[in-house]
Amino acid sequence: MYQTVQVILFIIMILMAPSIIADYLPVEGDISYQLDWDLNGAELTSDGWQITTDLGYEVVIHEGYITSFNASLISCSHSHGLFGWLVEMLSPGEVQAGHGGTDDEPSIVNASVVESLTAPSSTVMGTVHVTEPNYCNGFYVLGQAHDLAANLPDDFDMTGNSLYIRGEYIANDGTATPFTVTTNVGWGTQDDLTLPQSDRNIHVAVGNEAITISIQRSLATLFDGIDFETADEITLSHSLLRNLTDNTCFIVLTGKTHS
Repeated sequence: MYQTVQVILFIIMILMAPSIIADYLPVEGDISYQLDWDLNGAELTSDGWQITTDLGYEVVIHEGYITSFNASLISCSHSHGLFGWLVEMLSPGEVQAGHGGTDDEPSIVNASVVESLTAPSSTVMGTVHVTEPNYCNGFYVLGQAHDLAANLPDDFDMTGNSLYIRGEYIANDGTATPFTVTTNVGWGTQDDLTLPQSDRNIHVAVGNEAITISIQRSLATLFDGIDFETADEITLSHSLLRNLTDNTCFIVLTGKTHS
């Protein structure tokens, strides 16, 4: 009986609008993730960088690393109308990624990558093959580096840590105070996809044109809101992780996009 219903629905779809139906047929393609830095507002030095925070502290960084734990895209949750409903009826056993029903997210790249904070550069995180038609949001997680993490440094043991940073802050009176922060706390963020040099939210479609997502973090805002005179190491570490993720952007560099 159910197979008969499927056949009838399929015939309805064929008769109603073949060109529209094509938009809902299974598609597949690749998504690549790269880790990038927004250096605007940070002054690079011979062994790191320095900034002036929103509270007026001058911060000089001499050593540091973070661990990018994983990244993924979240599929669009908007309604596809009658045609989307018909397609779902034709494939009742499948749950689209990002719509719930499974813990296996096809777009996720689980690639623990350690990045230098004193020599910020673009880093390839990985590529995955997906079948979800459209994605609207990005998801990015900082977490503990494992023994096989990529780019483990020789000068500091990042195993089990999500962030390490060493530097000094200079108060308004000119006093320089060293600080060191190490944490194993994980932190994540979710935000809309955008195009380069634009704040407009977009969708990206899986297909023949490979998708490249730039996960861009900001150095200039890393210490925003932090009062070094009162913050303990836990407060400092949580603030750093929050600032790092809250100011992360998911920029579509390649791929078919639409509003």
